[in-house]
Amino acid sequence: MSFIRKIKKGDKIYYAEVINERINGKVVQRHVRYIGTDPETPQTRFELGKKELKQLLDQILTDSITPDDILNILEKSGKPVTRGKLKKFGIEYDLTKKTYYIFLRYR
Repeated sequence: MSFIRKIKKGDKIYYAEVINERINGKVVQRHVRYIGTDPETPQTRFELGKKELKQLLDQILTDSITPDDILNILEKSGKPVTRGKLKKFGIEYDLTKKTYYIFLRYR
């Protein structure tokens, strides 16, 4: 089960979702995702699998995508989205990690 951890750096506090796992008899804390400086702020960056990316691109190319479509795709893949007035989104590809991300922008 994951939990939110406070990380103090200088005079700032950051939050991250972490999980504890036992590896070779030792408890190791594994980073799940970065949350930011306020744990109540909705997450706006999500990693996409190829299946989710294909669904998004198919709807983008046919000009039939709606904000609900984007949020539904993310929810079906288990992402913790916040329902709100979605204004824009962007897709990013990390060349070194070979990973796709989506960024959500609310009003």
